[in-house]
Amino acid sequence: MKRYFAAERSRLRHQRFSRAFRFGDFRSGFLIFWLFICIFALAVPIHADSSTPLGDQPGDEVTFSGQTLQGRILRLRPNGIEFEPIHAKGKLSIQYEKIEKIVTHDTFIIFYGTEDTMVRGRLLGVEEGRLTIGSDRASVQRIPINEIIAGISVEDYDGSFWKRQRINYRHWRASLALGLKFEEGAVDKRKIEPFLRIERLKKPTRYVLNLRYAFEEQKKGDDPSFATTKNEFVGFMLGEYDLNDGFFAFGRPAMDWDTPRDIDFRVYPAAGVGYRFFQKEQNFIQFPVGLGYVYENFDGFGTNSYLSWYIGLGGRYDLGKGIYLDVDLLYMPSITPFVEDWLFRGFLDFTVPLFDPIALKLLLANVNDDNPSPDVGNNKFTATMALSLEF
Repeated sequence: MKRYFAAERSRLRHQRFSRAFRFGDFRSGFLIFWLFICIFALAVPIHADSSTPLGDQPGDEVTFSGQTLQGRILRLRPNGIEFEPIHAKGKLSIQYEKIEKIVTHDTFIIFYGTEDTMVRGRLLGVEEGRLTIGSDRASVQRIPINEIIAGISVEDYDGSFWKRQRINYRHWRASLALGLKFEEGAVDKRKIEPFLRIERLKKPTRYVLNLRYAFEEQKKGDDPSFATTKNEFVGFMLGEYDLNDGFFAFGRPAMDWDTPRDIDFRVYPAAGVGYRFFQKEQNFIQFPVGLGYVYENFDGFGTNSYLSWYIGLGGRYDLGKGIYLDVDLLYMPSITPFVEDWLFRGFLDFTVPLFDPIALKLLLANVNDDNPSPDVGNNKFTATMALSLEF
């Protein structure tokens, strides 16, 4: 009987959600909106990395590992340069340590150091762990290569909106993805899945905002009403402050809900300290631990709350050419012994650029918790493929 009333309450609430979030002209409106986004991405001047044919201008020259290549330096990164050879397709990522000689004809804008110092000039070489830059040898400046943040040619800075913004907001990174699905047949389905991630990294701080939402409704046959089959949200904010080269303090408020799994509302903030086993430029592996608190309200099963431990594992790996992998895992078991209350979350974000600023994104999410509904179960796995705007 209890299960029947719980199911009935869930059905009525799904109908309320369906009426409140009535799609109506949703399909046509959002198709127009999605088309506008695509047209905007294509219409905004997206300059190729070689805006001028290399054969019509003096090329840059880079000598590394005993070989000399001519081409064009596209960008300076913390760990090296992006280089496009004249006689080959694609880009090369060359670490500063491997560069024996470098000469450019373009003027570059380079930011380096903890104070974001800016210098302008031609790249003239690499000497004893320092990049030399200036208009000529008499005006040369030497920049430690381990302090380089970002750099780009003045030509690209003036000619590309996206490249200019990436340099101006060099400590920020953002991804915005929107997935839409419409299906008409024996079962009509309408689904929307937006994703937003904003990150700011500037020593000694790191901030992350991560939001995921999914809504789906469907109807069968001649039934005029839609039933909500998915209404879920997962979001967290993360703040980190470096205590020294390895240790950091963190705070991580988070919340979610999931209507089909009878989760009306859940919050689970946590705070503690962590240690980075590995860190090089944008790449890192870290292990945070601390204390947390979980409050959850289940449809038909009341509320639950408990103090918990927080055990996490996170990392990022930049594979070069704009391809990167982000992983975030957390486990929050109850502090009280022999009490089966826990949360587990696993997120993976794999991004491959297609053309600036559009990328293909694979999002994996695994959710495991102590859901009391026997019809729902504890585990849920989701895989999403979407196009995203990368800033």
